[in-house]
Amino acid sequence: MTSLIEKFIDQASYIAIFLLMLLENVFPPLPSEIILSISGITAAQGEMNPFFAVLSATSGSLAGAGFWYWVGNKVGHDRLEKWVSRNGMWIGLSDESYQKALRFFHRHSTAAVFWGRMVPTFRTFISIPAGLVKMKLTKFLIYTFIGTLTWSSLVFFIAYYFGNKYQSAFDTVGKVFNIIFAGLLLFYVVKVIRSWVQKRRK
Repeated sequence: MTSLIEKFIDQASYIAIFLLMLLENVFPPLPSEIILSISGITAAQGEMNPFFAVLSATSGSLAGAGFWYWVGNKVGHDRLEKWVSRNGMWIGLSDESYQKALRFFHRHSTAAVFWGRMVPTFRTFISIPAGLVKMKLTKFLIYTFIGTLTWSSLVFFIAYYFGNKYQSAFDTVGKVFNIIFAGLLLFYVVKVIRSWVQKRRK
């Protein structure tokens, strides 16, 4: 899987990073850590400008967050809660994680939007309660952008630094990423099956 991501980035460069980060926000089992790390390593080979790459990643993530904000804003709490109960498992969103996101947002509000961007899975769905309570859009976008830029820069430039230092380790890194992605995908499948079984029992 990581080889496909790497090829896509090689071929489409900044557009690929943007689209992958957008997809990551809609389909959490595709982790941004892998996308950003591969992008950082690719940039270390001199094939991309690192700052434009980070900006593309941040923009893609911001677009994905905006999508979930729009969903929360337009659909409303009751209909969204019913949808999550019936279909949330297909995007890795359980009733429990949905309620946790709501409670966390109500306690921390703007801080949740900023720090939530740095927590896997949670960063995707923290945008929903922001839309539900109709948080001011400009405020939401500013905090989301800063949080996403911080996280993207951190992961990207760590990979960029080590990519410059240890270019001979690319193959090993790719194998490690494949193992991580396979583990995350397996976790997602198990989670979906468990949610489906629980619903059948009810």
